[in-house]
Amino acid sequence: MAEHIAAAAILEQGWRVGMAQQDSVDLLAWRGDRFLRVQVKGANMNQPNRYQFQLGSGSRKKKKPSIENYDVVALVGIYHRRVLFLPVEKVQQFTKRLKAKRFEDPSIETDSWNYTMEIIDGRLG
Repeated sequence: MAEHIAAAAILEQGWRVGMAQQDSVDLLAWRGDRFLRVQVKGANMNQPNRYQFQLGSGSRKKKKPSIENYDVVALVGIYHRRVLFLPVEKVQQFTKRLKAKRFEDPSIETDSWNYTMEIIDGRLG
């Protein structure tokens, strides 16, 4: 479900999207000749009014993601059916906890997508 919610949010940003189903890439987003690899992390509220996202990868020793793995992480608040996008270089922890109230903001997807694109544009020069 989280991948479909994230795909719909990316489409609303004016990008095309396809399911990838690879080891660390769930979606491919593209516009023109520009492609982005997207990892989707979905969560239900595990405590009252909180989401907890597991961001590390690996079965034994967890590793933080890097730009070699993917470009964008899509944090999907399943109950709210909204997405917070982050550029992978801003993922600094293995677990991210967010208040559910953050996903009530109707501009969360557009604002976080634009922020993510600014960071990626800076990376690409």
